[in-house]
Amino acid sequence: MPDPTRLNLLPEWAALAKHRDESGGTGLRELFADDPRRAERLTVRVGDDQWGVELGKVLARRIEPALTEGTDVPGLDASTTSLVTAYRTLRGR
Repeated sequence: MPDPTRLNLLPEWAALAKHRDESGGTGLRELFADDPRRAERLTVRVGDDQWGVELGKVLARRIEPALTEGTDVPGLDASTTSLVTAYRTLRGR
């Protein structure tokens, strides 16, 4: 995971900066004012959100022991691990 204090060193950051420079400083408000249907074209649509709901259930079942029993759950990403740790600290576990 990249150091968040050094994101400006990533190639993705350079690509975004180049895009900003090439866009002539046009802001999002202007882009949406000029094209009110912009968001509709840029929104990904899928049949429904059931896949996301099911994935959420699977993930919740996986981390539940870490939250309710204080059990360590291997293989969690850094963000989830941080949230579990914060929850345990707040709950005094």
